[in-house]
Amino acid sequence: MRSKYNGAYDSYYAIQCTHSSQQISKNWIPVGFSVNPTNPNQYSNGRNNLFFHLENKQLGIKKVKYFKANNNWIYLIPLQDGKLLTAYGDIPPSVANPMIQSIYQRN
Repeated sequence: MRSKYNGAYDSYYAIQCTHSSQQISKNWIPVGFSVNPTNPNQYSNGRNNLFFHLENKQLGIKKVKYFKANNNWIYLIPLQDGKLLTAYGDIPPSVANPMIQSIYQRN
């Protein structure tokens, strides 16, 4: 992945691109998506790809934020325990919004 973002977007992109082996709750994965066996943070439904990163640091984000970066969307999803879930992929808000609501219901 190449970063063409600037300013504040760089820090969010850098957070997402760290390839640590964090456990993402299976309840957070949208229906129809399955894990990539070579990258446990990547999920696909055959058409779309979605990457997750769980940031343990408190970054002061209190509500969901999202923005488009080239052909992808970045979603910053604060969790109740203070962690930040970053979702990145070619998933438009119409697909991501039900996923985010589901995360809050299951969190």
